[in-house]
Amino acid sequence: MRNVATDSTFPFNGIPFDSFCNLLGGASYVDVSLREDSGNNNDRTQPLPSLLIERFSTSRQFLFPDRTQGSPLEVLWLKWRMFGEACTQVVSVYQESQRPHLGVSPSSLKVFVPKSPDPVLPIRWQFTVILRDRQGAELLQDTQIPETYQRRIFVPNYEIDDAFQSPEITNWPLGRSEFVTAILDEIEPVKESKSPSNMVCRGVRLQLLSDSLSFALFSSRDVFQIELAQVPGITRSVTIWAEKMDTATGKMTVFGEATLSIAEWESFEKYLNRTFPRSKMLCFRSFSEACDRHSLGRLLFHLLFQNQQTLMKRLEATLLRVREQVKQSAGDRQDSDDVQQYDVLMSTLKREAAYFSKSAVLFDATRYAENHRPIPDHLWNKIIILGLQLMIGLPRLGQSNISSDHDAIEHYPEWAKLLREVQQIGEYLNLELFGFPQRSQDVLSVCQTLKQELLHTSGGHDAV
Repeated sequence: MRNVATDSTFPFNGIPFDSFCNLLGGASYVDVSLREDSGNNNDRTQPLPSLLIERFSTSRQFLFPDRTQGSPLEVLWLKWRMFGEACTQVVSVYQESQRPHLGVSPSSLKVFVPKSPDPVLPIRWQFTVILRDRQGAELLQDTQIPETYQRRIFVPNYEIDDAFQSPEITNWPLGRSEFVTAILDEIEPVKESKSPSNMVCRGVRLQLLSDSLSFALFSSRDVFQIELAQVPGITRSVTIWAEKMDTATGKMTVFGEATLSIAEWESFEKYLNRTFPRSKMLCFRSFSEACDRHSLGRLLFHLLFQNQQTLMKRLEATLLRVREQVKQSAGDRQDSDDVQQYDVLMSTLKREAAYFSKSAVLFDATRYAENHRPIPDHLWNKIIILGLQLMIGLPRLGQSNISSDHDAIEHYPEWAKLLREVQQIGEYLNLELFGFPQRSQDVLSVCQTLKQELLHTSGGHDAV
C-alpha cells in the first residue's frame, strides 16, 4: 500500500481504527485527540485537516434521533459495518494468497474517510476499513524440516497484542518442546534409497504417551519432531518428523519418517514395541483459519466494548467457562450426537450473552437513554454469541436464508458461512433502524431535514 499520509492526491484521510471506533460510539473529535495524545495510540497517522475536524464537531454526526451523538441502535449498525468490512478484508487475503493472515488486530486495520465528504450524509457514515498488510503469513524457513511438512507451517505476527492472538499461538509458539513417552509401533519396509552416503528414509509409526498433555488439541496438519535418545547400537539420537494420525485418552498415534544408515536401521528394528521414556517432542502447530477467526471475534468485542474494562474482564471469564464446558462435552461425545452437544453449548452461550450490557456500545455508557429506540435483545444476543463462537471455535450448524456471492469461496466454507452471517445480521439491523413502521416518523422527519439542507446547498429546487 502506498504511503497515503504523504500522498496529496489520495482522496481519503486515514484515521486509526480505535480512534474511529470511539467516534462511532459518540465521542467528540476532541475526546479522540486527547486519547491519541495520551500515548495509548501507536499509529503515526497524520492529523485530519481542520475542515474535516469541523465536520466531526458539527450537529450532523448521525442520522436519528440525536444527530450529535447518535442512538445506540445507529451506533451498533455503524460498528457492525466496520466489523463486516474487516471480515471481508481478511477473507480477501485467503482468496488472493491461499494463506492465513495471522496478524489481525486493531493496529493491522485502518479507517479511511473522504477528504471531500458528502455534504448531506452524516460524516460518521462515510468510511471504509482497510487491512494494512494484504499479504498472507510467511512459511517457516527451516532446512531441518522435510519439505512435505514445511509447507504447512506459517509464522504468525508475534508483534500484535496477545489479546488478539488465538490460544494456539500464545500457548504453542513454534518449536515448543515437551517430554513424552514413545513406543516404537511400526517401521515400514525399505524402499529404494535416493539419499547420499548410504542413508535410507523409512516410514515410522509411534505411540506417544503423556499424563500432562491433551493430545486432542492437535490437528492432523500439525508437525512433530520426536527425538529418541540412547537407542543401543546408534551413537546419535533418532529424529523422526511426524504428523498426528489418531488420539485416545493420554495417547496419540503419529506417523512420519526418519533417515538413518542401513546399519542404524538394523539396530533400530530390534526395538519394535519398545518404550522410550522422556523422548523430546517439538511441536510446530499449523496455524490457520481458526486463528484468524479467533482474532476477528476478539476484534468484535473490542469494537463493542473498547472502553469498558469490566466487560473485557468478563469476556475472559466467560471464555474460560465455555472452553471448559466444550472440553467436558468433547469427553462425553460417545454419549450424545453433535447436534445435541451443539444445542447444549448454544444454551450456555445465550446465558452468557445476557451479561454483556448493550449500553457499553456507546463511548459514554451513561447516555444509553430509554427514550432512544433500544437495541433488540434477540439481535444483541445473536451478535454476542457470534463473537463467542469465533473466539472459542464452535461450529455454526445453522443455515442462513441469504444467498450471495460469498458462496463462491469454495475452498473456505467456514469463511463463507461467516460472511453470510455477517450479512444476515446487517440485514436485521437495517430493518430495525429503517424498515419497521414505527420508524416512519423518524425517517420522515430526517427526510424533511435533508430536503431542506439539499435546497440550501444547491440554491434551488433542481437538487431535489
